Amino acid sequence: RGAPQCLGRSLRRIGSTSPHHAIISESRLDEFMRAEISIFAKRRPPLPLRLVDVVSASSSPQRLARLVHEELPVRFARRLKHIERVEGWERVPELQELHAMHAQSFRDLRLADPAQVAPYAEAILQIRQRHKRIPRLFAEAVKRIGSGGICEPSPDCSEQEEHGMDMEAVELWAETFLRSRVLTEILMSHFEARVKNAPAEREPSRVGIIDLKCDPWQICQAAITEVQSGPHQCQIEAENSSGDIEFCHVPRYLFYIMEELLSNSARAASQREEGSSSAAPIKVSLCADDSQVVIRISDRAGGIPSSCASKVWSYVYTTAADAPHGGQRRHSLPGPWAICEDSPVAGRGIGLPLCRLYALYLGGSLHLMRGRLPLFEQDRAAGCFGQPPVLSDRAVSGISGLFHECRGLK
Repeated sequence: RGAPQCLGRSLRRIGSTSPHHAIISESRLDEFMRAEISIFAKRRPPLPLRLVDVVSASSSPQRLARLVHEELPVRFARRLKHIERVEGWERVPELQELHAMHAQSFRDLRLADPAQVAPYAEAILQIRQRHKRIPRLFAEAVKRIGSGGICEPSPDCSEQEEHGMDMEAVELWAETFLRSRVLTEILMSHFEARVKNAPAEREPSRVGIIDLKCDPWQICQAAITEVQSGPHQCQIEAENSSGDIEFCHVPRYLFYIMEELLSNSARAASQREEGSSSAAPIKVSLCADDSQVVIRISDRAGGIPSSCASKVWSYVYTTAADAPHGGQRRHSLPGPWAICEDSPVAGRGIGLPLCRLYALYLGGSLHLMRGRLPLFEQDRAAGCFGQPPVLSDRAVSGISGLFHECRGLK
C-alpha cells in the first residue's frame, strides 16, 4: 500500500501535460474526496504512534512532514467513518459540524504537498485553527447522544438497550474518538513547532513541543499561579523534596493536566468552604528518583461521593455547572506550555477523561483510588506520565505517578 501520494501534486501534473489544462469541477473533486475517504478508512488501522516515533522523525522538517502526510489522512478518514457509525448522526448538529470539519481537513491534506514544507505547514496551521472547536462540539455531541436516544450500535449487539441506547457503547465511541484526536493534535502541534523553530531552535533542549530537559517543578508552579488567579479563591502549598529534576516530556500537556486537576480541587474546595478564610490549603508534592517522578495533589473538599466514583471517567457525566465563556478556560500564560486549542474544562464533562488520555499517550496513566482513613474518607486519583523516550543521560524516564487526593469529613 505504501505511503499516500499527494493528490494535489497529481492534479497539477495532469493539468500541466494537457495542452489546454484540465479543469476539474468542484463536484468532481468532491467525488474524488469521498472515494478517497472510503479507501483510506478501509486501510488497516494505523499502528499506535509512539512519542519516540515522533522524535525520531524530527531530524528535519521534511522528514516530519512525510510522517504527518502518512498518518493524518488515514486517521481523519477513519474518524469520519467513526462519526457515521452513530445511528442518526445527521440529526445531531454537532456531529454534522464535526463531520464537515474533518471532511474539509482531509481534503486540505490531500491537496497539500508535503515536499513543500512551508505551504504544507500553513495548511496544518489552518487545520489546527479549524479544530479548536472540536472539544466543545464533541462534548455537546456526546451529551446529546447520551440523552437523546441516539444509539451507537455495539458490534456484537443488534438491539438497543432497554432505554433506547447502549451507554457502554456511547462511552467506547467517545473514548475512541478522543484517543484519535489526542494523537493527531500532538502530531500537528509538534510539526508546527518544529517548522517554526527550524532555522534556530530557541532552546537547545527543545525539539518542537518536546523538551528533553523538562522541569516538572517549574510547570507545577506555573499551573498553581494560573489556578490561583482564576475564579475560585484558594490557597495552594507546594513542596519539592527531590531538588532539580529534568526529564524528557511535553511541557504543554503536563501543564494542562496539572491545571485541570488543580482547578477541580479549587472548585470543590471553594464550593465546600463557601469562601471561608479557614479553608484547608490544597497541597502539591513533587518527588523523584532515577526512574520516576511523582506529583501528588491533595485537598480536603469532601471527597468524591460513592455514588459518583464510577462516573468520573464518563464522557456524559459532570458535577460542575457550565463554566463562563462557553465552558472554556482563557489561558493567560504564553510560553512553552501554551496550548493552541481552547481546553475543555469543568462543565463539559471531558476534562478529567481527556487528562487521562494525554497521560496514557505520553506513557503513563491516571487512576482513581479509594480508601478510608481515620475521620476522613479519601478519594485519590493517581496519574502516571511514564516512560517517554529518555534522550538525555540525566533525564528522568517519565512521571510515574500523579496523585489527586481529595479528603474531607463525612
